[in-house]
This record gives sequence, structure tokens and C-alpha cells, in this order.
Amino acid sequence: MSIAAGAFESRLPPGSAALFAEFGAQAEAPPNGDPTIGSFHAAAQESYATNQGFRNLINRYVSLETVDNASYQANKVFKAAHSLYMPFKVRTATGYPYGYDELTWMHDITANLSDARSPQSIEMRANLRRPLQTSRDKRAIVLSFLAGALSQEREFEGGLTVHDYGSSSNHVLKSLALRHPNYAKIVDAQGHYDKSATRIFNMFSGFYKSGRGLMRGYGIEAQPPTNNPRAQNWLKSCSLDPSQLDPPREQVAGVKEFNDEDTYELLTEARPPQVHTIRGNFLNLSPEHHHKLASNKADLAFFSHVLSQNAPHISTISKNTMPLLKRRGMIVVNEYAEVPPDNPQTLNILDDWYASKWLCQTFVLSKASPELGFLPIIRWESSHCEVGQIVEENISHIAPDLAA
Repeated sequence: MSIAAGAFESRLPPGSAALFAEFGAQAEAPPNGDPTIGSFHAAAQESYATNQGFRNLINRYVSLETVDNASYQANKVFKAAHSLYMPFKVRTATGYPYGYDELTWMHDITANLSDARSPQSIEMRANLRRPLQTSRDKRAIVLSFLAGALSQEREFEGGLTVHDYGSSSNHVLKSLALRHPNYAKIVDAQGHYDKSATRIFNMFSGFYKSGRGLMRGYGIEAQPPTNNPRAQNWLKSCSLDPSQLDPPREQVAGVKEFNDEDTYELLTEARPPQVHTIRGNFLNLSPEHHHKLASNKADLAFFSHVLSQNAPHISTISKNTMPLLKRRGMIVVNEYAEVPPDNPQTLNILDDWYASKWLCQTFVLSKASPELGFLPIIRWESSHCEVGQIVEENISHIAPDLAA
């Protein structure tokens, strides 16, 4: 930036100073390597220092935010701005996210977020009061792989049952129910394409999809359903990075490729009968909801990027989830985390989750062998779960063929 960042930062309140520094860090290493996100954070840091209206907006947000984590807050500020561009009709061939560099973001922040009375500023503040959500259906690849691998040596009692804790719109469960095609590329430790491991991984996923499929899925979701377009834009902005958005319709000649945004819209509208929603907080299930889950115990209990918002409670969450699993069930976690060497029964959430690739991992905790604790079985290049590395020393518990 052009200002003396250190001197300016030293004069800020602690919470705002941490977020100011985080803007700079995520500008240098944007989440999932998305350049539009990096450009926004660079513009946000510069605008915070030079634009009083934007600085007031951010300071107000920090004073009200209950999650005391600067990386979470910076991510949320970006999602709140990203959401302003979600309605498909406002995106054009020269518009968002195409060409959104730091200067373009600076222009938009100055034009739209400097005045607290502007519609964009009002909507931005409303977004910042919402909890982060996500509905990335590609994470279903983790569950379809595990279901296919485990089905090689067991029958799922009463059919495959999945509990998705912290689900948003049940996209993962819907993807499983509809057997929507998801594939992953597996690479070795040097990042080279591993044809054999990729074939085996996707074979297991395909084996699950060609079988009986999902019998019952329960999504535990705290947010009530809504037809509010702004709330729907918020969920979409949390779920899709700029790089995953469709090209504008006028850029497509004739044939439209079926891509991430199309899939998002398809799954939002889908209503497969085997997918059910339980409205409530998984940290504090009502007796009625607990009984419902206990009566339909899970083969796989899925926590995808929700434990980071509940880091102090991870051991308690896993302990409370175990009775809701079938005899050989598993807790499955997708998270930017690592297993602490002195306590494998919990996870340490990474604050600098965006700093480099391969920090997102899939962990399993088995009811049949809880003494092993959380085992990382797959490292992912990003949270999109498209390119993975097998953790060979642990995958033998799931798929011995991949441990060779």
C-alpha cells in the first residue's frame, strides 16, 4: 500500500488493527488463490486507511462481531461485498467479477460504501450481521468416496444414512441423493498427477453412485428457510468464489457448459424425498431433534467448515455425536485444521488457512476405534475439493488399495 501501514495500524483499536493487518495478509495470499478476492482485500486495506465512511462501516462491524478471529472477519467482509454482485442479471461481459482489480474495487467501495445511507452500504451492513454459511456441493465427493470405499467390506444397515451438521440448503445431501457427478484429481506428494490413485478414488465414488445411493439424509441447519432475495444472495456468495461464477450469458454462443453456478441453482431447487432438514443448532439439539437423529443413526456424520466457528467445543461435539452413529459409523470433518500431537481427540483450527495450498484436510473419527482419534485421510489443494493428496499412512483404515 501507499501509506505507512505500521504507523497507521498502531493507532487503531485492537480488533480493527487485527482486521486491517488481515486485509493485507489475504491480499498477498488470497483464499483458494482467487485473484478477485486478493484484489478486494488490497482495496479494503487501502480504503480503510483513506476512506472515513468505509472505515466507520468496518469499525462498526468489528464492534458487533461475536467471532473474535481476524481471518474469519476478513473473509466475512469480502463475502458481504461479493453478495452485492450475486444477482445474475447485474453481471455483464465487462462487469463482475471480470477485470475486478484493486482499482476497480477501490472505485466501487468509494462509490457505494462510503455513504452509510446508500442502498449498497445498508445491504453490506445487513450481510455482516449474518453468519457465514456455505453450500459447496463438491464436498459431497468426500462422502461418496467414503461410502463407496466402506461398502467394499460392509453393508450399510438399513441403507446409507448421513447427518450433515451445519448444512446450508442441504446441497451436499442433495448431491448425494441425486448422484450428481463429482470427480477429484489425486496427485502425489510432489504435485504430479497420480493416474492410478485418481482411478481408484473415483471408482469408489462411482461405485457408491451406481448402487442404492443415499437412503436417508438429515441436514441440521440453524438458519430458517427464506424467500428473501438478499438472504439467498448471501448464501450464494458464501458458497461460490468469484472464479466459480458463470460467464455472463452474452459471452456464451449457443451451448452453455454445465458448471458450478448451474449446479448451485439446480441443487437449490431440488427436493429429493430422502433428504430432510432439522432446524436447530447442532451445539444444542432439542430433545425432539435428538430423538429424530437417534432413531435414524448415521453411517457418516459430516462437519464441513463449521467447526472453525466452534473451535472450543470440538471435543464436546464429537463426544455428543458418537451416540448418534451406527455401530461402525464415522465422524467426517472437512476443515483447515491439524491434529495436535498431544491430543488426537480434537483438532486445532488454523488461523492462516488461506496462506498456502494443502491446508484443507478431510479427517475421520471412527466409533469402532475412537482411541485412534481424528485421522487425516485426504489433503485438498483448496476447499473446493477438486485436487487431493492421499495420506497413505491413514487411508489403509478406509481404502487399502490407495495405501500402496
